[in-house]
Amino acid sequence: MMQTFGERLRLERERLKLNQTQFAEAGGVKKNAQIRYEGNQRLPDAGYLQMVASIGVDVLFLITGQRNENTASSPIELSYLRICRALPNNDARMAGNAALVGVLSSYGSQLNTMQASNDYGKHAAQNGGDYGKTDEP
Repeated sequence: MMQTFGERLRLERERLKLNQTQFAEAGGVKKNAQIRYEGNQRLPDAGYLQMVASIGVDVLFLITGQRNENTASSPIELSYLRICRALPNNDARMAGNAALVGVLSSYGSQLNTMQASNDYGKHAAQNGGDYGKTDEP
């Protein structure tokens, strides 16, 4: 069964570990509006969606039900993403990626860390050093 907008909104709020009051404040509305949105009694406007996107909400998922693969799955992952995007150049991003691969390795991850690092470097090289681009049109 397809989820409603309100159900998806609740899932996003829970994913970010926020209560209705906190989420409403992030969206610039009062708690009662948030309750109506989650209860499918009312739809938010574009300003609300823009504001909640800034805290890591997957707006594509809210609207279509399809997850954006570049969306953070937790507040700490969102922090990693923001830090990476703030790095000044591709060399700095590559160094940050290498550090995270090292952390993965030291915690005994089953991930082939060399492959993960190589995939990142290959992707960045194919996209002119732009880590944010995808290979899709």
